Amino acid sequence: MAALQLRRIEEDAAKLSSGDDMPSEQDSPSNRRGAAREPARDLCEIVTQGSAYATPCLAHNISATGALLETGMSGIPDRFILVNHTRKTRTLCSVRWRCGRMSGVLFVRPPRFFN
Repeated sequence: MAALQLRRIEEDAAKLSSGDDMPSEQDSPSNRRGAAREPARDLCEIVTQGSAYATPCLAHNISATGALLETGMSGIPDRFILVNHTRKTRTLCSVRWRCGRMSGVLFVRPPRFFN
């Protein structure tokens, strides 16, 4: 399954670099995701290496493979740990896209639960 997800990421990156901006029905976001997203209003924090502070954020939707995050600022790092206080999980994330304060992230590793 991880190999399939990696191949999809590589295919998406190739499409972006080729300038193919016109998504087809086959390429719609719901078809490219590894898992269906469910609505959420989860309180989270973005933790980065070397920073003394965490950045608060809100997860608008979430799945086993990624999430839609909103922060109070733009410019979150490309990779970070997402601490989800609602679900009590920590997850290594990679940003897939950004638009202002909204970001779509891919979970690099499955979420780990904490108490």
